[in-house]
Amino acid sequence: GVTFARFLDALAGGTVALVVNALVLPADPVAMVRGALRPLAAELAATLDDVAHAILERDRDQAERAVLRARGIDELSSRLVDAVEVSRETTRYAPPRRRWRSRVERYADAATHSDLAVRNIRVLARGTIRAVRLDENVPPEVADAVRDLAAAVRAFPDAIEHLERVDRVRDSALRAAATATRVLEETGNLSVSVIVGQVRSTATDLLAGTGLGADRAADEVRRAVAEAVEA
Repeated sequence: GVTFARFLDALAGGTVALVVNALVLPADPVAMVRGALRPLAAELAATLDDVAHAILERDRDQAERAVLRARGIDELSSRLVDAVEVSRETTRYAPPRRRWRSRVERYADAATHSDLAVRNIRVLARGTIRAVRLDENVPPEVADAVRDLAAAVRAFPDAIEHLERVDRVRDSALRAAATATRVLEETGNLSVSVIVGQVRSTATDLLAGTGLGADRAADEVRRAVAEAVEA
């Protein structure tokens, strides 16, 4: 009374599905990673906007919301990691999609540095709420630096897709690092030191994620910081 008919049917159906997915209608790997990166960048930028507002208005509630928002970004970051993994497999096993492998790898590198940026922005948000709670002096120029960083984050997805737009990330990120450094030269309390450190680190991560690499990105930020101190 034992029959393998259903097993064979399932095996045949699964085989056909794999063939169709790999050869006939493979998923678009670039669209997958692009679609995962954009909402992550949008939420990161919105979190930075909340931080900047909290600094300017000395708004404790806004600072707390920014911290909660930063903590909630993990899900979007995980989606990007999953999208990179699936996209890599697609370019590896689906012949029609192999030509997109280099672009997918560009997004994979961006995902790695985006994850670092998420962690830095979370620390930045915690530093802000500490400053507001302790009523420490955080000059409005710090908020300007955070907003420049938000602009760099918003430009990040387009820079990954269109390499000729990298300067939009670079200019905003370096301006953020320079502005924050000038504030640190004048106001050296612990909260400002934490915020400025995270602004610089996030600027470095964004530049590295655009294809500069970690070493060159760090050099660019150090140069901007040195010029800000000299000025």
